[in-house]
Amino acid sequence: MVQVTPTVPPVSPGPNATFTPVDAAYVIITNGVSVISIIGNLVIVGCYYMYHDIRTTGRKLLVCLSVANFIMCIAALLQAATFYKSTERVLQERSVLCETAALFTVYAHTAMCLWTDAIGFYLFLCVTLRFIVVANRVTWLFHVFSWIMPAVVAFSAGASDVYGYDDTFLRKHRRPAPCWISDRVSNKMDWYFVTIEGWTLASYLASVLLFVVITCSVNCQAIKKVDREYVIEDMAIQTANKQLRYIPIIFICLRIWGTLYFLCVQYGTARAVDLFADWLLIAKAVGDNSIGLANCLLFLLSIKAMRKRIARWFSERCKGKVSVPENWRPSIIVRRMKKRKDTGLDLSGISLDFPTNEDSSSIVDDDILFEREV
Repeated sequence: MVQVTPTVPPVSPGPNATFTPVDAAYVIITNGVSVISIIGNLVIVGCYYMYHDIRTTGRKLLVCLSVANFIMCIAALLQAATFYKSTERVLQERSVLCETAALFTVYAHTAMCLWTDAIGFYLFLCVTLRFIVVANRVTWLFHVFSWIMPAVVAFSAGASDVYGYDDTFLRKHRRPAPCWISDRVSNKMDWYFVTIEGWTLASYLASVLLFVVITCSVNCQAIKKVDREYVIEDMAIQTANKQLRYIPIIFICLRIWGTLYFLCVQYGTARAVDLFADWLLIAKAVGDNSIGLANCLLFLLSIKAMRKRIARWFSERCKGKVSVPENWRPSIIVRRMKKRKDTGLDLSGISLDFPTNEDSSSIVDDDILFEREV
């Protein structure tokens, strides 16, 4: 009788990587900042669905970006565990932890890049080209491309069996590394760019170009004489600009540290790695995982309705102890209405927010929104 022995997944020999204090700080910062960003993403999603007066098409895209960032923070927590596991003498590249962390990381990073570009392109259509109706009609394409394409990339990489540890890096630098692309594949660098870094670099370029074009459009509109017939539309567009056009720039400023670390350890000299790798690793831990927190602060502080709710909350609980900024307080605006004949201007996509029931005790100024959804 022949005894059948179970097959053991292939493992890599021990790289003897050393877990330094910098690596420990990387894991701690990654976990802490990721948890805070998860809370920030939940705040954005919760406020959007809780308060109907802040619902707009642009903010709906921001909610989608927050969902993608939520997945990325979960992936960061998993990757922190694989970062620690890479110091073991036997690397389990076929483990559930390694495969899941790599899959979630590729999907989340690609989705974040695509949703960031989607927001920039949406603003370009609305602000620069003034194709407001067209921009709202093509948002379903953003969902199709920004959710399905990352899944195609992530599962294609998994089907090609490229997930694993870079054993060459572990042996060369004697430092731990997360589970991403294994050095078993012959075209390792190609997979690095196909899965994450290529999409990231393309997103940097698209975000900078769109931001420059949109900013120039905003400045030109500010110095140009405003047509009285379109004053409401112009005010609505300017409101949307101030709230959303900085999201791609936030993405670049925070995400670029991870890209610099990747380029440093993959293409840099030994001296460059010794000088900059540790600092870039810490900056990567903060930047990659704080995008959700930064978007949450922008969401809460740029929307007048949210600022008033925050000011009211502090006023009720800290009476006389905390001074609320003047521009956060409700103000009174008196408008003189002048009747004029219909010029055919379509204002169906633009609405004015009026005081809610909870604000009935005082008159507050309108927060002019952009393409409000019912």
